[in-house]
Amino acid sequence: MPNNWFVLLNPISFLGILVLIGYISEKCKYVANIRENLSKTIVHITLPLLVITALCSQNIEDICFTDAIIVFFSAIFCVSALLCINHLVARLLKIPENRRVIHTLLGSFGNVIYLGFPVVLHLFGETGLLYAIIFSMGNDLLVWTYAVHKLDKERCKNAETVGIRQAKWNLRYLINPNTLSFLIGISLLLLGLKIPEILYKPLHSLGQATVPLSMLFIGAILARTELIKSIKQASIWSIVFIKMLLFPMLLLLAFRYVLSFVGLDVMLESSKTLLFAVVNTQVAMPTQINLSVLSEKYQNDTEYVAQTIFCTTLCSAFTLPAVLLFAMSI
Repeated sequence: MPNNWFVLLNPISFLGILVLIGYISEKCKYVANIRENLSKTIVHITLPLLVITALCSQNIEDICFTDAIIVFFSAIFCVSALLCINHLVARLLKIPENRRVIHTLLGSFGNVIYLGFPVVLHLFGETGLLYAIIFSMGNDLLVWTYAVHKLDKERCKNAETVGIRQAKWNLRYLINPNTLSFLIGISLLLLGLKIPEILYKPLHSLGQATVPLSMLFIGAILARTELIKSIKQASIWSIVFIKMLLFPMLLLLAFRYVLSFVGLDVMLESSKTLLFAVVNTQVAMPTQINLSVLSEKYQNDTEYVAQTIFCTTLCSAFTLPAVLLFAMSI
């Protein structure tokens, strides 16, 4: 884990500059359809290669499968806790009933892939990236089960869609390039198979392109949202405060003090520090970009979704360093 804020500032500023380039490119229309083209390139080419090569670079002897299980269920627990908290907050803030579901989802699911993978890779290396991938599996499991179910149910309640039956959940929701690449990578890892060097080098280089391309994509997303309208949404700031600051910091305190109190100091040893650091970094991520696609599909307040993604992503330039600096101080 970085031991001073200069080490932390370097990767954050590096990623921030890439986001700025994407923002300017989209605003100036320097490249036509940059957002759509980047999205397809990342999802179908560079991201799967990043996952596969990252897994293949690991040695099976060095991986603690207990740690992998802890990370996966930590993702389930953290997202579930945020779903409960944001549901209560939505009621307390008297958010309109037709917006409560999407608000709860926006405040619970983080951008653990497009932003999470690059940040974790820069801060914690490829071993950290392995944990980040496992965390994303738990996160995506809830996205494609709970989130899809709630959005479809909400769509059927909408007065404009009376007569539309709620769609049955399908296992195919879980089949996507990210999960497929994880299955390929983990299979190669478990079987002890290595990609030949002549193939590994170009595939690894292409996979590493996910980092700059993802930042350009996020910049392009931000460029299409109106800043003034976004910052006027008070409910969005509750997501910034709870998901990106309060919950991650409370989680850090739980890791640090609760484990010591119950006599599980062994969990705080160096081998577990990386695990907790990655989980906490993923939890602190801004709103998941994929929710914009789901809100469009299920006709659920796409403008509010775009505004939330804009504000939370912009604020992450300040909240992520704050959370990571807090982690180093306790």
